[in-house]
Parts: sequence; structure tokens; C-alpha cells
Amino acid sequence: AFSLTGQNTAKPAYNHLQLGGSFGGPLYIPHVLKSNGQFFLGFQTMRNRNASTVSGLVPTEAERNGDFSGVTNALGQPVMIFDPNTGTLGQTISKISAQAKALLALYPKPGFPQSGGYNYQIATVGRTTQNQVISRANRNLNSKNYINGQFQWQGTDTTTPNIFGFVDTTQISGLRANATYRHIFTTRFNASLNYDYSRQATRVTPYFESLRENIAGNAGITGDDQSPENYGPPALNFTSSGIQGLSDAQHSSTRNQTSALGFTGMWMPRPHNLTFGVDFRRQQSNYLSQANPRGSFSFTGAATAAAGVPGSGNDFADFLLGIPDTSSIAYGNADKYLRSNLWYVYVTDDWRIGPTLTLNVG
Repeated sequence: AFSLTGQNTAKPAYNHLQLGGSFGGPLYIPHVLKSNGQFFLGFQTMRNRNASTVSGLVPTEAERNGDFSGVTNALGQPVMIFDPNTGTLGQTISKISAQAKALLALYPKPGFPQSGGYNYQIATVGRTTQNQVISRANRNLNSKNYINGQFQWQGTDTTTPNIFGFVDTTQISGLRANATYRHIFTTRFNASLNYDYSRQATRVTPYFESLRENIAGNAGITGDDQSPENYGPPALNFTSSGIQGLSDAQHSSTRNQTSALGFTGMWMPRPHNLTFGVDFRRQQSNYLSQANPRGSFSFTGAATAAAGVPGSGNDFADFLLGIPDTSSIAYGNADKYLRSNLWYVYVTDDWRIGPTLTLNVG
């Protein structure tokens, strides 16, 4: 990946691997099953290891200790900081909050002097594993009865790292199966019965959930959802300094399932071709997720800006003091189980009125 900073960051190994195979033929077992059907079985697998270079701006050692003597404001002037603890205007913070100290431990140290708005760069590796199975078969029971069916399954496992070294995982599993039975009553009338089932489950596991480490609780941050699946830091946003915001994925678990049963008939009294049927569908949607369980804080520099002093204040200084400009949190009612039943009844007529005129009515 391209280096935005010009730093010579070693690129880790990466690879893309895809394999597949299939076989099929007559549905036949000697002395057991006669050869009057077909089957197919296919398999695919993918293993991807994707390397990329990620750049960002992280606080310097001086900034971590509350010293902003080397920081300039938007006017290109040395930034002035109003310290509400002492009521003085200067370039240092007298006291850093315990919560800020705990969250600062999650930030890496700068790797080089600031260049092009960045002072830190790492190479990350994301992994994706995917497996897929497809099978289908059909068989003639006799001259008037036929059956066929198919089954598909796909599983995906993805790991996604970020600039802080947090590695989140996403697991997706989906399957679909259906079976059809068809019976020919006469040369002009036949009917079929079909059953279809599908299910997809998606789970997102944040980095600190897998580590079972309660970052917010250990930092003394209260008021958030500190259940194990929502372990991790709050989101931090810095609006003016360009310092990398702190974030991690949110836990979620989703399961969607559909079962459908349908009947279709076809009657062909010339010159009509009548198709009619009825379908029943049962849908289930199961969600387990919170909107913003760990909360978020935005820092603008307003808390350390002095009245009548243009360009004073710094968003990271606000963070060190533990005074956000805005904050938000939303959690509760994480479980949502939705159910619905759907019925469809239909009839269509393909009426061949004449050799050059056809009327479709439904």
C-alpha cells in the first residue's frame, strides 16, 4: 500500500488463494438405486491475507504530559491554553484526569517527527476466509412424479485491524435449502409443492470483548453499558488538532430466517394456460445490538479557550482535563425479535385468442 508519510514501513506478506472443485453425474447406486436422476456437488474456498499501510497523527510525549509549547493553532501561532484548574493562561495543563491517563495508554507513541499531518504509520494485515458448498439433485420417481432439491451454504470469517492494533472479527454463516415435488395428473394438468428455507447469522466481535477487558470500567468511566459484549473504550473525536480519534467496532448479533411453503398448479384447457397457486411465508428477524453502548465524546477546544484570546484552546487539552464539548450514549432494549406471516394467492391466464393476439390476465 502507498505510504502517505514517505516512511519506509515494511509491508507484511499477503496472499490471495482460491480453490474449488465439483463433481456430479447420474444418481445411481448399484443394486439399490436405479439411474434415473442427476446430482451435483461443488465446493469453493478462499483464503485472503490483505496488507495495507495506515497513517495517523498521535499525541507526542510532551502533549501526553500536558505540555503544548510546541503546538500551533490554526493561525500558525503558538497555542495558548486556559487551565480551568488554576485559572491561568499558558501552554501547559496542571492536572490530567485519571480517565484521560487510562485511555492514553491505548494510543501508540509517535514513530517519527510530524510530516504531512502524520507522525505514526503501521502496516496492518486483514484476513478473510470463505467456504462455500453447493449441492443439488433431481430424480424421477416414475413417469408422473418428480422430485428435486438443492442446498447451499456459505461461511465467511473476517478479521479487521485498525491503527491502534484493535482486531475485530466478523463471522457470517448463511444457508438455503429447498425441495420440490411435482405430479402430472393429466397431459393438461400438473401441480407442484415447494418448500424453501433460508437462514443467515452475522456476529461482530469487538477486540476487547474477545480479550474480556473492561477498558471503560477500569478507566473509571461510568454510565455506559459495561456488559462483557460491550467492553472497550468510548469513542473519542478531536475536531481541530487532527489527532486520531479512538474507536472500536460495536458488538452485534443478527439472525434472519425464512420458511416458505408453496403450491403451484398449471391447467391448460386450450386456448387458455391457467397458472394458480398459494404461498405461505414465515419470517423471523432476531437482532442483538446496542446503538451506542460505550458512548462517545467530542472535544473542540472550547473548555481551554480563553475569552477574548483568538486561537486559544486545544481539543486534546480538553481531553486531558476530561471536559468534552459534547457527549452521547444510547443503549437499552438490545434484543429485538420480529415475526411476520405472509400469504400469497395468485392466478394468471395466458389466453391465446388468436394466432396474432394473446391476452394475459392475473
